[in-house]
Order: sequence, then structure tokens, then C-alpha cells
Amino acid sequence: MAEVQPVDARSRRETGSIGGLSEEIYITTFVYLNNMNRRTLLGTVAAGGVMLGTAGCLDIAFGDEVEFTANPAVPGSATVSETGFELASSENLQVKETVEAAGQSRTIIANSQVRVYQRSVTLDGSELKGALFAVASLPAVTVAGRTFNPISQLSHEELLTRFGAELSGQYESLQNAEFQGESQETIFGQETTVSEFLTTTTLQELQGREVDITLYVATIEHEDDLIVTVGAHPARLPEERANIIDLKRSLEHPIES
Repeated sequence: MAEVQPVDARSRRETGSIGGLSEEIYITTFVYLNNMNRRTLLGTVAAGGVMLGTAGCLDIAFGDEVEFTANPAVPGSATVSETGFELASSENLQVKETVEAAGQSRTIIANSQVRVYQRSVTLDGSELKGALFAVASLPAVTVAGRTFNPISQLSHEELLTRFGAELSGQYESLQNAEFQGESQETIFGQETTVSEFLTTTTLQELQGREVDITLYVATIEHEDDLIVTVGAHPARLPEERANIIDLKRSLEHPIES
């Protein structure tokens, strides 16, 4: 059962009040964000794969159980082949949670679709799975006929900060990432901001040596889902940026699972 604690003022303000349901929406938004902390929304960009998870929210003001399922998003197959990336993992991550609010219990089920791709690069004479691209499709939430996704209110830096402690895998940690700049790219026909970050972490394939890593984060709302993409490569290989941007531009959604 989720522990209900105060949510920040921005989350409460932006969800607003719908026909007297402001308290319900307030609790709903908190549950979504609180469960993300416990259930890893944004996980590791790593050789074994990137884990992005989510927790659900209340679809309606009343009812016992409700389920949300996102449609998958993937980069175009031709672009994957041209850039030399390979599919490393494909998962449906489900979270089922019982939440108590306003004296009522509700079971919430949320299904997120995650695809992870990787590419071999050469660093200091060693070949390693150092270029990675992950795309996660997270279900939106409908409350009293209004659709929203609390995660969409988080900045790219907040996404990395909030979930950096839960990262694992090839890159030991992606915390303390410093913002480097941003660019505008066209994704799903929309002008989309791609934020670039730099951090220092250790790489398992290099026996735990520290490596500077460049990260690229973008979020796009499309067809009632929130699409989150994270790309990463060693900072000393700036030529890998073009491949990651090409993968973002080629995204397709929805597709058949």
C-alpha cells in the first residue's frame, strides 16, 4: 500500500480541480510520483538494458480496479540497422498497487512498454557495449474525463535527479549529471527539446574505471502516452550523438506489441 505524503505545490496546482474532485486528483498525482520513487521509472542505461518503470493512477473517481496500458514506441527498423544498434531487450513492465484514499481502497494496474538498444564502440582499445538507447512508453491517466500524465510535468534534469540513485548495470550511476545544453529535434512531427547532460561514472567493462558519459533526454506526449527516450555514450566519442538523435527522430508509435 502506498504511503500518502505531501506532494509538491506544482503538481497539485497543475492537476487542478475537476467538478469537486481536486482532493482525489491531488492524491492520485502523489501516488503516481511516490510509486515512481519506489518502482524505478528511469533506470539504467546499460549493456544489460535500461529499466524504465511506472506506477498507475486512478482512472475514475469511483471503482475498485482500473488498468492503464501504454502502446509501444520503437525507433524505425531501417534507422536501427543503419546506426548499428541492436535490440537488447523488450519488456512490458507492470505495476499493480492497492491505494487507500478518502477512506476507499482501489487497485491500480499500469503497463509500460520498454525497448532497449545497444551498440558496440571502441574505447581505449577495448570494444564494449557503450552506446545505448532506450525508449519507454508510459500510460496517461484519465480522471473524470480529463487526461494527464504527472511525469510530463518533470523537467529532464528532475527525471535524472529523481531516479539517478536507482540506476545500475553497465554504468554504475548516472547521478549528478550536469546540464550542457539543448537542441530542437522533430519527433512525431513535433518540435521537441532534447536536453544534453554530462556525468562521470564507472564502467564495468573497463574494470570499474571512471568514464565521462554524455546523456540525451527527451519526452514527448503522443497518442495519449508519454514517450521517454534516453541515449548515452562515452563523452570521448561525440560522433555517437548523431546516431542517438537519428534514433529519436525515427520513433514510431503506436505499434503492435
